[in-house]
Amino acid sequence: MHSLPCTFAATSRIARRAFSIVELLVVIAIIALVVSIVIPAVGGARKNAKQADTIGLCNSLSQACSQFILDQRRVPGYFSAREMGDAENESRGFSAMQNVMLDLAGGVVANNATGNLATQVGPTAANTITVDINQIGAAASGNKAYFTPKSKNYRAQDGLDADVGKRTSSVNGHVKIPEVVDAEGAPILIWTIDEAAKAPFPNTAAWVPLMARDNSSGNNAVARFYWASNAAFLSDGDGDFLGKRLLPQTDRNAGKGYSVISNALQAAKSANLAALLASPNSPAPYSATAAVADICPTAPIGSFVIHAAGQDGVFFNARDKGGAGNLDAGGFIRYGQNFKPKPSPILGGFDDVVIPGN
Repeated sequence: MHSLPCTFAATSRIARRAFSIVELLVVIAIIALVVSIVIPAVGGARKNAKQADTIGLCNSLSQACSQFILDQRRVPGYFSAREMGDAENESRGFSAMQNVMLDLAGGVVANNATGNLATQVGPTAANTITVDINQIGAAASGNKAYFTPKSKNYRAQDGLDADVGKRTSSVNGHVKIPEVVDAEGAPILIWTIDEAAKAPFPNTAAWVPLMARDNSSGNNAVARFYWASNAAFLSDGDGDFLGKRLLPQTDRNAGKGYSVISNALQAAKSANLAALLASPNSPAPYSATAAVADICPTAPIGSFVIHAAGQDGVFFNARDKGGAGNLDAGGFIRYGQNFKPKPSPILGGFDDVVIPGN
């Protein structure tokens, strides 16, 4: 018996077909949909993380200031608020934060100190001290360090670092001394009260010059706060470009301000600053028919105020969706807008981080 060789072989083949155009388009559409959902979510998470980082930094700075006040019985700042508010400082650009950090982190040395890192700083040419950058911090200066920010949050505004933008002052010493910056690289402001200003608040619209003035120069130019103390970052010069994105605080070409508290063209700096720094919980009595401009406060929001620009990088951005709705016809904010047309804190219309201290 012999076996026959198996000659049978499977010759059938399974036909494979390619994707149709419709199926390919569906897949692409699904991928695009997923990307459109994921990328904004990731971007939003990053923005929220940066905002949280900035808020944490501001809170730490506020706590350091409060501890200094408890220990020293005064608001931090080597120079007084009135000295910082001098009209000359509007062009010199020595910032309130630099002044405060001289107390919180040290660095002041003898006036005859020399060296590449020893530099003269101060609000006026006649009122300066010597600071050695190497001596900033408790380990070097031997003083108590109330606040020592991380290197990423403590940067010189000399225009040489891509992270910080343009020079903020024509005075070389001022651009060498580090500034406290937020997660976007934009400087954080601090407003400190003039503790020598004791004038009572009247129950009239004249409250504005008592709460805030452009500067402290001139006869009877006394107020709780002075815009000149932060003119380095709110002026209409090179200092109005802040942060890694070089965002403008003013628009000189268009003649309009991005930041309502820095718009010198409308001569409303002090009114805007007063609306920011006056306590919304202390309105003087007013009638139901009172105009917004006639509603005045009786107290400041705190002895110091930490102020970061927020996610948009502009201090009190006039283009904020909520904030723009709170601006009056003149393009600036008023304290009375906390209460009319309905009770609502005006600061809620902006993305700025505002933390008042005791």
